[in-house]
Amino acid sequence: MTKNERTGDGIPVQNGVPVRLAGTVKLERISIALISIFIFAAFSMISHRSFSDNESSRLNLAYSIVLSGDLNIDEYHGNTIDKAFKDGHYYCDKAPGLSLAATPLLFIGKAMFPNRNWHPGDPATNYFLILILISLPSALVIPLMANAIKKIAGGFAVFPLIAYALGSLAFPYSTLFYDHQFSAVLLTAAFCVWLLGADNSKNDGISVCILGGFLIGYASISEYPSAAPGAILFLTWFFTTKSWKARIGLFAGIALPIILLAAYNNTAFGHPLKIGYFFETHPFFNKGMGQGVGGVTYPNLVALAKLVAAPQRGLLWGQPLILLAIPGVAALFRARGLPRLACALMVSFILARLIINASYYEPYGGFSPGPRFLVGSLPFLAILACVGWLRLPEITLGVAGGAGLFSIAHHFTISAIDPHVPQLFQAPIFHYIIPLMIRGFEPNTLINGLYAGFFAPLTIIIAAGLWLILRDIPRGFRADEIVGIVVGFLALSALFMSSAIILEPSASESSYYLGAAFNRNKQYRQASEQFMMAVSERPDYEEAWHGLGIAEIKSGNYNEAIESFGRAVALDPSSVQNRISLSAALLMSGRPGAAANALQPALDAFPEHPDVRSLHLTIESMSRAKQNE
Repeated sequence: MTKNERTGDGIPVQNGVPVRLAGTVKLERISIALISIFIFAAFSMISHRSFSDNESSRLNLAYSIVLSGDLNIDEYHGNTIDKAFKDGHYYCDKAPGLSLAATPLLFIGKAMFPNRNWHPGDPATNYFLILILISLPSALVIPLMANAIKKIAGGFAVFPLIAYALGSLAFPYSTLFYDHQFSAVLLTAAFCVWLLGADNSKNDGISVCILGGFLIGYASISEYPSAAPGAILFLTWFFTTKSWKARIGLFAGIALPIILLAAYNNTAFGHPLKIGYFFETHPFFNKGMGQGVGGVTYPNLVALAKLVAAPQRGLLWGQPLILLAIPGVAALFRARGLPRLACALMVSFILARLIINASYYEPYGGFSPGPRFLVGSLPFLAILACVGWLRLPEITLGVAGGAGLFSIAHHFTISAIDPHVPQLFQAPIFHYIIPLMIRGFEPNTLINGLYAGFFAPLTIIIAAGLWLILRDIPRGFRADEIVGIVVGFLALSALFMSSAIILEPSASESSYYLGAAFNRNKQYRQASEQFMMAVSERPDYEEAWHGLGIAEIKSGNYNEAIESFGRAVALDPSSVQNRISLSAALLMSGRPGAAANALQPALDAFPEHPDVRSLHLTIESMSRAKQNE
């Protein structure tokens, strides 16, 4: 078929792909620019009060470089279990790209506000770091993606783009200091730059090639699995460009971040090819990372199936609109030239990440609402899904749009409440998020309160999504379209609810993790209630007793804290953390002698443990001060 042909149902065809043109190019570009601003505003609403071990490790490195001029994180390592240890020093165990990108911003901030208390746990500073480095680029890449879709499919698809940004795992990871979305944006931008200049000689420009190579390289040093699709894109760009100057530019661009990574590794770990994952301090991570190459061995078919299709946590459950990538791929492969090549590249990116993830020792990556290691594949699935959306029969647009609206509500809710969903909860929204809300969890939004901070912005976002669906349907505002949207939304809701009944978690563990979430959110009364429920169900639940002790000591209830930590010590006398916590509670209650006795077994067993030594010195200092009174 030629560019001007039409299908049997009258839909225009470009490059062999049926498309639906909703308006003029200028109008669509304005719409997409406004949507990009709207997406950024939605990301900006989320402001987390606490940070995961993963985030803290990255933040530690950035702050240590700026405040101390060191690559080690010795001063801050106590706030995370995600760390490496080499030659007597602690280091961030992660790919350094995101941390290094944060350092110029911190340098500027410190110069402007030198008297501020700068530290890795500062929510206000870290909010702006996330906003500038991750949220803003995640919104700015949307117009690039839209132009890439126009290039290969001949039309603009607006709703699937907002469904990608706000209705997939891209949403929570655009508001957290993780590398997934940061790296995904860099690689997506590089792909779009290549695609938009692939057949008009723009990719022969040396400055464009330097930029492209740099984006590919920096994505790879920010999240190591990005190196696989990055290499595919680099080689494609290298062999499709006709200029040797352009090829040299590509090499120059990619060499900059690779040299930066090599220098960092050599300084921190003694060799350019040694990374932090080789020196993990935590026994579980150390054992896992010791398998294969950095924890990657060979594909596990069970893990592969769960990553894609596991109820609620599988990739296709949380963001079902990406199923439209299937007809999108079919359409583009029927086309010729650049659309087919672009499609082949995107499919290879997706498969590479999926195979690597399924080969990893911890496929889900710990606490997350879904397969977070596949966030880097989502932009390319979204582009392909947009092609599918443009050729979708009009009668089914409403149903697909309704499913997309549910995904938006789902991911906004998770992002606003707590995206660090424990692995226990196979139905995150019903077993973890909603119970937290019912028990009074304060949303992680800029505006306080469940209504103003959660329901009001959610209503605005859903209304905007609904309007976008209706504007993509040429026949206008009609009852059957609304019915389709409602059916799609309710069908997916029912699917999630029914599966939640089957995936019911353990009561005691559920209470424990709810209590831990309240502890992180500094809501200690609610935390105590949940931990009490956990130990009532299981009196031998050591971790719950320890969590209860933390909640009580934060509330100033030292006697209750001492009792709780004492129960934890009785259940596991060898635990250093239990000993430290009990000793600290006794010290805070004004009993340095009892604190010293409680700490002594840990001091005998681990005399060089930094936390044990630090507490021991504090106890001795307080004892001397008490004697001199």
